[in-house]
Amino acid sequence: MSAKRTTKPEVLMLVTGELFAQVFRSETLAQLGTFAEVVAPAEKDTPLAALLPTAQGVITSWGSSKQITEEFLDQALDLKIIAHAAGSARAAAQLALPRGITVVNGAPAIARSVAEYCLGMTIACLRRVLEHDRNMKAATTKEQRDTGRRGITGRGIFGKRVGLVGFGYTAREYTKLLQPFEPEISAYDPYVDDAVLAEFGVTRAGDLKGLLADSEIVSLHVPGHVRHLIGRAEFKSLKDGAVFINSSGGPVFDPNAFAEEAATGRFWAATEADPFEGVLPEDSPIRRLQNVIVTPHIAGPTLDARWMMGDLVVEELRRFFAGAPTRYAISPKRVEHVA
Repeated sequence: MSAKRTTKPEVLMLVTGELFAQVFRSETLAQLGTFAEVVAPAEKDTPLAALLPTAQGVITSWGSSKQITEEFLDQALDLKIIAHAAGSARAAAQLALPRGITVVNGAPAIARSVAEYCLGMTIACLRRVLEHDRNMKAATTKEQRDTGRRGITGRGIFGKRVGLVGFGYTAREYTKLLQPFEPEISAYDPYVDDAVLAEFGVTRAGDLKGLLADSEIVSLHVPGHVRHLIGRAEFKSLKDGAVFINSSGGPVFDPNAFAEEAATGRFWAATEADPFEGVLPEDSPIRRLQNVIVTPHIAGPTLDARWMMGDLVVEELRRFFAGAPTRYAISPKRVEHVA
């Protein structure tokens, strides 16, 4: 480290613009400054390449993690840790971990927010909120309102059999939120140890179709790079009257198979639009369905969840540079299965 540097480790802040303000509160940045010399390349005239040799830490988020390339790492000779606040950390971790660089992930902070979305959508589907809303807005008389009310039978969440496809951070947070409702929870995830499932009181499901067929509520929690895990045969396995929730950020189910089976009205669903590449096709039958709720990619990034992500990565950096164990480092064993 050059003489002009302080004894604090140098940390490059690659998160910029509006996103920077949304993720890092002033008090969080003040905490970061107590143990690190923060350098924001976007605010300096010096090229990034000139700053890399002395950097010991890097902070990334949505978009900025793409800067972590082999060439970037070749120049960052003193780099010890990458703190990724949000978005997919998989590609950066695949490059950094073999070099002995620690990669910590802010995903656990946003997982609570996604789990909250899943719980809300679960209840909305069980209570047929979308149908009641449309019927009330269409009704012009008390008789029409009462006819709509008698024609829809909502259900509660208490004591339901819940099937989780994937048991990562979000599924675990969703499991915690479900506990007051005394559910029976099982999970299909070949990559999670039995001890982890046991810790949360979750039963292992050895067969995906069996899980889908047995569950009254199914919630999908798999990394966004997984493609079409749920297809036509899997959707047909769903129980009549089931609720299907998807908060995964990618093409994790076959959108045509989903539309085809949802059009039968057999189940109720809420999903982010990622499997449809972010936008429903103009001729999609889903636009007419009252048993399907579609949202943009909003499950995780609430304003307060973004603050929690910033707080988490700063705390991870503090622990790392203080010589304490980090809590959310990506392990080489799990790198292929993280979001």
